[in-house]
Amino acid sequence: MLGVKAASLGKMGTHTMDGAQHSDVASLTEAKGDILAYTGSTWNKLAIGTNNYVLIADSSEATGLKWAADVTIAGDLTVSGDTVTANVATYQVEDKNMTLNNVGSPSDSNASGGGITVKGTSDKTITFTNSTGDFDISENIDIASGKTFKVNGTSVLSNNTLGSGVTASSLTSVGTISSGTWEGTAVDLTRGGTGLVGATDGKMVVADGSGAPVAVQVMTANDGTLKHEVGGIEADISAIAKGGLVVGTGTGSMAVKAVGTNDYVLTAASGQTGGVTWAAVPSAAVTAVNNATANELVTIGSTTTELDAESSLTYDGAGDLEIGAGSSGDPRITFDINGTDEWTIGVDDDDSDIFKIDTGAAVGGATKFKIDSGGDTTIAGGLTTGSTSALSSTGEVAVAAQPNITSLGTLTALTVDQINLNAGTLTITDSSDTGDKVTIVTTTHGATTVTTTDDDAAAAHFSFDIDGDMTFDTHTGVFKFKDGTLDAEILRITESGSGDVTIKLVTNGKDLIFTDNGDAEGFRILDGAAGVNVAGTLTASGDITMAADKSLNLPQGANVKFTDAITQDSIDDHDAQGIIMTFQAGSTITPFSPVYLHTDDEVHECDADAIATMPCIGVSINQSNVADGSSIEVMMLGLIRDESFTDFGTNGAPVYVSTTVGTMTNTAPSGEDDVVQVIGHSVGEKLLFVQPCLTTIEHAA
Repeated sequence: MLGVKAASLGKMGTHTMDGAQHSDVASLTEAKGDILAYTGSTWNKLAIGTNNYVLIADSSEATGLKWAADVTIAGDLTVSGDTVTANVATYQVEDKNMTLNNVGSPSDSNASGGGITVKGTSDKTITFTNSTGDFDISENIDIASGKTFKVNGTSVLSNNTLGSGVTASSLTSVGTISSGTWEGTAVDLTRGGTGLVGATDGKMVVADGSGAPVAVQVMTANDGTLKHEVGGIEADISAIAKGGLVVGTGTGSMAVKAVGTNDYVLTAASGQTGGVTWAAVPSAAVTAVNNATANELVTIGSTTTELDAESSLTYDGAGDLEIGAGSSGDPRITFDINGTDEWTIGVDDDDSDIFKIDTGAAVGGATKFKIDSGGDTTIAGGLTTGSTSALSSTGEVAVAAQPNITSLGTLTALTVDQINLNAGTLTITDSSDTGDKVTIVTTTHGATTVTTTDDDAAAAHFSFDIDGDMTFDTHTGVFKFKDGTLDAEILRITESGSGDVTIKLVTNGKDLIFTDNGDAEGFRILDGAAGVNVAGTLTASGDITMAADKSLNLPQGANVKFTDAITQDSIDDHDAQGIIMTFQAGSTITPFSPVYLHTDDEVHECDADAIATMPCIGVSINQSNVADGSSIEVMMLGLIRDESFTDFGTNGAPVYVSTTVGTMTNTAPSGEDDVVQVIGHSVGEKLLFVQPCLTTIEHAA
């Protein structure tokens, strides 16, 4: 039994409810919000709960009801409003799929802009854009180590590897390629290739003198003649014997040099036809070589001797000289300069077999240079090229000038302290088309010219994309714009020093035209101060002031048009719209007074009591009193709105000058000598359309 005061029930004493008498409610006292609840046998009071608690069913309670802070809804909860606000620390959803944009007719169009927003200093968003079909993510994505990006189940990118499914790209540079097979187009000669594919038998690839590769015939198919196809130089090698050599003669021909006697060596001999000859080796050297045993070195000089080598020095049949092969320790070569100053080159067995160059007699003692098995190189000090420091000991590039750098890898930071062009030229070219370039030329006194060139005669645009201010500073105050083809000045912007800026077309008889991106004209300043043409609508956010003795000329068919329809809410309170003229007050003018033109050429407040203070020429639009001798604005034709106006009657009803000085009324004056003049019509309770009719009616005596 809800809504019945406990006090009222308490006064009931013994009573009948539900067909039975009950006397157990007599003790209830009146308290705001108390509820009388039936227990099944008696009626008990359920006191009002804590603020914001809700009343729920609970069979464990005597009354079957209780006030609770926590609520469990056994069925569905439907909210038909626009916003659900959950001020909770944790929001848990049992369903594993969350559906957004679940409207009556879902589509990609009404899904556009949907997603998830996390509030922060700026919003962090994942949103769907219908026009692109993409999910747009405002922040970086950082996936866990060992995870990859996939497309249609195929891995395309990990933290350090492109996926095997990526077979095409637009890469412009790569690091060192240590393995693989080139199956692309022929590599140009200027880039380390031959420029040719598949030279035929008997040919070799050589440069033709202009830098272009050609395949020339060097061996005929059958006759054994060795020849130079371009120069016509030939040598018959059909009878050449074992060990024979083909040498140039210096006279436009080639000759065959037969092999020398055993143990002879080939030496240069300018007196010989081929410039070389076979010569005998000194007998002592031959003896030394013959007497040398395993792991001995032979030196040939003014004396010849055999030197014992360490047991770790080997020379195998494949031509390899090995130090420390198959042994532990640090294989090394030590250079002893004077018994004190020493340098050692070797491999540090105790430091992952890193190749090192040290001062002293040990590897790893005082390392100045090292290379590990991965190719990483460490220099203990700086790096100098020629006489110029190129790299400091802290890893900073210190070279002052590098004119021949043709490419760089990815730079994470670059600071340019100074670029010096001493009356020189800096050229930036397109790597794919060297005819497309930007040239910066400096001349005397720092004069600089920037030229963009496109050798295909297309538009070589010069664009700036700046995230911030862009400042041009010319100390003369003059900016010139030229036609590069004709080298003719076409526009000049000049700052006079006073702060005024002049934009000048250098050629007479030309207009200054402003267009939109589609070249549709919007604004034109006519030559010879002839005026301004506006192709479309001219919109002014402020007042437009005309110079003295100038007119607003409207040709045939032109209008002065107020575009908003006139309604009760056309203008705001204390506002006016229409034709307004400025007069001088001849006496105090109160706000929104009908005024007449006095013989002193000043305006005074109208009074319909006499023709001498009439007729009304307009209504003042001042919001406070205007003193005698001050300027005052008068509405001659248009709208006036003010909340102080009295009710002017039915919309469209005429409004008259009142017989109370400086006021208006919707009742025509009717007294003796009163003057009747319609000065406008009611548009609304507080809105007046001013249009004084200068025809007046005077009541005769």
